[in-house]
Amino acid sequence: MTVKLKLVDVETNDSHLVTGEVFVVGRGLDADLTVTDSRCARRQFRIVQKADRFSLEQLSKSVPTFCDDEPVVERRTLRHGMQIRAAQTGFAVDIQEDLATEQHPPRSNYEPVPPPIEFPASAQTYVATPSVPPLPDSISIEENILIGRDVAADLCLKHIQVSRRHARIFQRGDDSFIQDLGSANGTFLDGELVTAPRPLKTNAIIRIGPYSLTFAGRRLVPMSGAKNAQLEGRGLTRRVPDDDNPAESKTILDDVSLVIRPGEFVCLLGPSGSGKSTLLSALSARTPANFGRVLINGSSLYDNFESLKSDIALVPQRDTLHESLSVEDALHYTARLRLPVDSSDEEIDRQIDEVLKSVGLEEHREKPIRILSGGQQRRASLANELISNPSLLFLDEVTSGLDEETDREMMRLFRRLADSGMTIVCVTHSLVNISDTCHLVVFLTVGGKLAYVGTPREALRDLEIDRLGAMYTRLEDKHQGDQLKKDNIESETYQRYVVERFSDDVDAAPEENVGVEKHYWNNRFRTVVHQLPLLLRRYRAVFLSDKQSIYGLLMQCLVVALVLFLVFGNIDDRLFSFRRAALSCNVLFVLAVSCFWFGCNNTAKEIVKERGIYTKELQANLDPTSFYLSKFLLQLCVVMTQAMLLLFLVNWWCHLSGNLLSQACILILGGAAGIAVGLFISSVATTEETALTLVPLVLIPQIILSDVFIQLEGISKFLGAGFASNYWVYGAMRGTLPDVLTRQLNTPLAPPISFHWAVVAVGIQIAALGMAAVFVLHIRDRAMASTNKSFAEAVREITLFRAMVGLLRKSKP
Repeated sequence: MTVKLKLVDVETNDSHLVTGEVFVVGRGLDADLTVTDSRCARRQFRIVQKADRFSLEQLSKSVPTFCDDEPVVERRTLRHGMQIRAAQTGFAVDIQEDLATEQHPPRSNYEPVPPPIEFPASAQTYVATPSVPPLPDSISIEENILIGRDVAADLCLKHIQVSRRHARIFQRGDDSFIQDLGSANGTFLDGELVTAPRPLKTNAIIRIGPYSLTFAGRRLVPMSGAKNAQLEGRGLTRRVPDDDNPAESKTILDDVSLVIRPGEFVCLLGPSGSGKSTLLSALSARTPANFGRVLINGSSLYDNFESLKSDIALVPQRDTLHESLSVEDALHYTARLRLPVDSSDEEIDRQIDEVLKSVGLEEHREKPIRILSGGQQRRASLANELISNPSLLFLDEVTSGLDEETDREMMRLFRRLADSGMTIVCVTHSLVNISDTCHLVVFLTVGGKLAYVGTPREALRDLEIDRLGAMYTRLEDKHQGDQLKKDNIESETYQRYVVERFSDDVDAAPEENVGVEKHYWNNRFRTVVHQLPLLLRRYRAVFLSDKQSIYGLLMQCLVVALVLFLVFGNIDDRLFSFRRAALSCNVLFVLAVSCFWFGCNNTAKEIVKERGIYTKELQANLDPTSFYLSKFLLQLCVVMTQAMLLLFLVNWWCHLSGNLLSQACILILGGAAGIAVGLFISSVATTEETALTLVPLVLIPQIILSDVFIQLEGISKFLGAGFASNYWVYGAMRGTLPDVLTRQLNTPLAPPISFHWAVVAVGIQIAALGMAAVFVLHIRDRAMASTNKSFAEAVREITLFRAMVGLLRKSKP
């Protein structure tokens, strides 16, 4: 009687017949059964058949295989109904002796380890997004294959990050090519952005959203990383210039290795200066380590950041939302910026509903964020990052400043997210609720050394402490750091939770990093055409919500006009007199300077105050040009309103002469120049206070170089014409006066400037300042992510300068 064995997938209930004497299961293309679980090894386990008996053998050296929840350490005989598990992949064993009376095995009751915590019935229940439908084992490539979110696609990847028509594979002769179809988040081939049709080579990796597609000749093997992200850091080291000795560097992260499996909630603990945030930044590629590697499902994060970043979310300590918007509106703008352009309103609303339900903010969706409690604002920030349904979530001290009850609610929320399959790494100083919620704790000593990795219960046992906080005294002692690091490496928990989890097909040798290459400058996915109207609507909503600021802008016009009237009075009373001509020029000069000040003062804080929001959205494909133009265009409307109101009041009270329409256009031009200068200041300033301090420094040269106090010659005229927009604006304003008045001016000042020349000259200055501001925005972010030598040298030079200033100060009597 013939005996056959089938492996029944516990998730899909698909059965796979075991054939041959040796049947290999793994994620490699050469396996007899290729699984899509990226955590499995390429050759995970094998089933050996001898006569009518089947036995199970472990092949992977890093990922354990379990049979009926017991690790397979030696050959084990298989029986009907047994359960085989490796990582998140599970099979039920179905042994059949008679095909006519085929038995179906019971469905597996496998639960991921460790099991979810049992919360009280009143606790909020996490509502996960719809599960990703199972992918086929492989797809045969015959002709053209359409890949996308649309159900009509040949390969349907049902994930919110995938466009409806994302990419296609087509044949040209005997060769296959991949082409991106204008997707929102891009198509990547072996880590490189696909901007034109690219030929496919055997074993090439195509990355679309959280999915990896391996090209195997005439087959395409898909693997899903959705809610299935394993994070691995190897030998992470970070060195920075030493403030006390600028010529030397100090280590703030010292050869840290860590492996976090899908669905695990891990907390990074340690005293101040232990490198917790540094490790988090290195693992998330926000600030890469100088040495070491970070892998997500075996792929280098630093080398493939652009293709992996859409599946990563980071919630910083400071909230990065527009507090004047309602929760729902803020999430709507985020969704429209980060999700594919072809996402329908129904899909967007459904995603927002699910995210709000998951963080418990359904009842607060219409409330402005600024009136929410501290815990609710943190939930709103978390919802903002969950909108793209990431698989990997980083939390940087998001529970700081919260009361104990709110901290417990947040930690339980994080655990529920982990139980849904999300990998979560959290930096926290609050230890009250860690033992009840997180899977693993990671202790770091001062100096960034790894002191311990294990479960909270194991930490209490192995470290011989009665509470986690008791460990901090030892962690703060620099002399114990090396010993703690050595003891940790030799410990059983380090072998279990780090060494045995290492990917078996990755080079373990540490490598020097030169930074993360971020292609924001040539981002073709979030174009100005799509983003600019969206950013304008959001900026308008934020602007209109601040009524006091609007009233203040209108009061500026009223105050300037009133002062001019009190000082100059009714100019029309001095008909055809020299005094009337002189006073008219003075009034026009004050108007020109005022409009420049309106634009510069209004915008000097607009970029720097949103630095956190801008940085977050930049990592999600925000276009810097769209961001800049949204600020410029809305503020231009504001300055236009101010300029026309000011000119109307002054003309009404002082009875100015000249072409009123031309004067209005010139003043708006001067205001636009002020906007460009203000936005440039805001792009280079580090704080709002610094930006406001720089405004007078740029306003004073505009006054001096306006050709109003003394006739400019030589270098002064070059500086005025080249760098002072008020030189052109005031000159064009003088040109609007009637000839009968200009003849009264018996002064050596330069003649009036043509309106057209003023428009050309000031337009060039505005364009140059705009490009400079966008360039600064781009370079600043690249510098933050850079670890190469030139950047380090630049930082060292700045530090040397600061050290010299400090020595000079100390030398003063």
